[in-house]
Amino acid sequence: MTQELSVEQKYELFKDHLFDPYASIKSLNLGARIENPLLFETMMYLGDLALATEDDLLRVPNLGKKGIKKIKSRAAKINIYPGGHYPGLREIMEHKTLEDRVKQRQMGFDF
Repeated sequence: MTQELSVEQKYELFKDHLFDPYASIKSLNLGARIENPLLFETMMYLGDLALATEDDLLRVPNLGKKGIKKIKSRAAKINIYPGGHYPGLREIMEHKTLEDRVKQRQMGFDF
C-alpha cells in the first residue's frame, strides 16, 4: 500500500529535481517591459510560466511576440518550457492560492 504524497512533499521533490516552481519570474531577468504584464496577469512564479501555453502568453496584454521569444529563451536555459508536461505541477501551483498571491502583492514583496 503506497501513501499519497502531500502537496508540500510534491513541491520539495519538484524543486529538488526540476526547478523551484515558487521562484519569482524575476529570476529570469526579463526586464520590466516583459515582467510587468506577466505580474499583472498573476503569472508571478516560474511554475505559472511553465503551465502557461504560448496561446496563454499571446493573450497577455502588452506582451508581444518578441517578449514571448525572450521568455522562452531565458526559461529554456533553466529547463522550463512553457506549456510543457510537468506532472503534479498544476496541483502544486493551485496550492499557492490567489489569496496568497494578492496578500504577497499587497505586502510589497519583490517578486
